[in-house]
Amino acid sequence: MISAFAISAVVSAFAKPASDSVWHLVGFGGGKVSMRVLVVDDHELVRRGICSVLATEPALTICGEAIDGQDAVKKAAELRPDIVVMDISMPRLNGLDATREIKRLVPNIEILIVSQHDSQEMIRQAFSAGARAYVVKSSISTDLVKAIKKASNRESFVETAEPVGAATERLDPREILQRSARFEKALRESEERFRSAMNNMAEGLYILDTEGLITFVNPPAAEMFGWTAEEMLGKKMHDLTHYKHPDGTPFPADECPGFQVLHKGVALREHEDVFIRKDGSFFPVALSATPLTVDGQNLGIVVSFRNDAKRREAELALQLRNHRGLLR
Repeated sequence: MISAFAISAVVSAFAKPASDSVWHLVGFGGGKVSMRVLVVDDHELVRRGICSVLATEPALTICGEAIDGQDAVKKAAELRPDIVVMDISMPRLNGLDATREIKRLVPNIEILIVSQHDSQEMIRQAFSAGARAYVVKSSISTDLVKAIKKASNRESFVETAEPVGAATERLDPREILQRSARFEKALRESEERFRSAMNNMAEGLYILDTEGLITFVNPPAAEMFGWTAEEMLGKKMHDLTHYKHPDGTPFPADECPGFQVLHKGVALREHEDVFIRKDGSFFPVALSATPLTVDGQNLGIVVSFRNDAKRREAELALQLRNHRGLLR
């Protein structure tokens, strides 16, 4: 069984509000620039979610990904990004120590910490290590881009539920990291089960956020579409695979059945449709689409589908045989 924890923990954090406006970063000399971002997290689903949020901002370019603190230090030195989006709780080298090392090697790189913790002591330690901004993972969809904008202008950013200066239990950061290790282990195991189940399905499966952007696509789906998963992530599914009818006439997004599922919350079961491959060719599908709802909030949709060509061919052949039988 696929863990709802794996889906809700990741997708809920990265469901980007439709009201977010696009902004353009302003360089330190006053001109518009493109900011290069290195994304660091040991969970692939979290990295994919962060990348899907960043991919919607034209002023940001994802120059690389790292899977732990040591990998982050190496890639920061090689790629020289403008900003590093850094998790804290990671194997081999945690985010605080990785931040110190990156700032030692390449002082001009800005570090933005993302963490499940909103402890004032952890935030203090992050800024002490050299971070410019701090975002709680549950607020990534609303705060990540704002924090990057602040960091790009050498301004600090932190917003937490806990008031700054509040009297709280003073824990050693390493004790906090040790406590979080159990959570991280549970998330990693749940993520592995989720990825294994999704990637080994015979059917195609993809997940869209509330804007119709692709946040997850399994290998069978990517293969059927003729795209790689990397090419599809962060793109609008309708614009890639459903933008016209087989006769060549445009297919408006608001007429798409998936749009109805997303905005009306009505699930589809074994719906017959036609998708478009990367090369422009069509193939028939049978699909099911279900709203992705966590705590009453609609976070997107989950769609599973299969190539329906053989079934439709068999059905057509049977109809022809029956028709010929009636003519005899």
